[in-house]
Amino acid sequence: MEVLESREKRYEHCEVPLVASTSMDWFLSKEGSEKAIQSRRLHVRDMLGLAGNVHLTRHSLGRYGSYQLEAPSVLMCLLTDLRWHGAYTATVGNSFAAAGLPDFVSSKPFAELTETTTEAVRTSMNELAVGLTLPMAVNRTICGLGGDEHFQRVAMDYSGVVRSVVDALPSVERYTGQVVWIDGRDALVSLEVEGENDEETRMVDADYLANMGIETDGQPLVVIDQQWSPDAGRISYYQPAVVVSHEDPKELERLERLLREAESPPPRKRDKVANAE
Repeated sequence: MEVLESREKRYEHCEVPLVASTSMDWFLSKEGSEKAIQSRRLHVRDMLGLAGNVHLTRHSLGRYGSYQLEAPSVLMCLLTDLRWHGAYTATVGNSFAAAGLPDFVSSKPFAELTETTTEAVRTSMNELAVGLTLPMAVNRTICGLGGDEHFQRVAMDYSGVVRSVVDALPSVERYTGQVVWIDGRDALVSLEVEGENDEETRMVDADYLANMGIETDGQPLVVIDQQWSPDAGRISYYQPAVVVSHEDPKELERLERLLREAESPPPRKRDKVANAE
């Protein structure tokens, strides 16, 4: 019998590869007008090599308004631009471009995912629009697709781009984790970090998370931290994630069957005396 308790589960947190383009406008608007934000967004898209991408176009939802899907890298660069007034935006943006982001968003799998997502948003809007902002409704729909195999494959590809950027930039760190609890406007998240405790907890604005589609206890997420100088402070970009298993489904089913058998009580032996004829 295999020692099932020692079996290592192989899985990884992968960034959700799409987000509503205006997900952080409520926050970015504190430092500029809507027109200024849109101008910076167009600049960042151009810098990332995404300008004119046919898969990231605006979609109308009738009376609910319109929205545009975005590569999450754009929002991360907008935060960089806001915090450091453009000083490091090009550094981050050029790293994304060098890591293959333009090729990723031009790929057939990404195009297929945007089509699936657009249809899912259209069909779910009547249900989700009540009580939610449009970006929240779009992002909730996107997160709801996380169990789809194709979605997970595209998420893995996008996550590879992000990790390449993190590896190239010492001032950028990537952490994975999950929501511990959400209470009103406060949220507690737990992150896996290197160190003695291997865990870090943070209090986060729950409205920030909700606008990104992070709304429930236990929901997985990825955090990208930037700190370009010791005295400059840190800025964190939180985004939803999917947990992708790398175990072969058939092998996993076999091991789970063995585990059930190991946990089942052994059959009782017949009492020869009591059953003697």
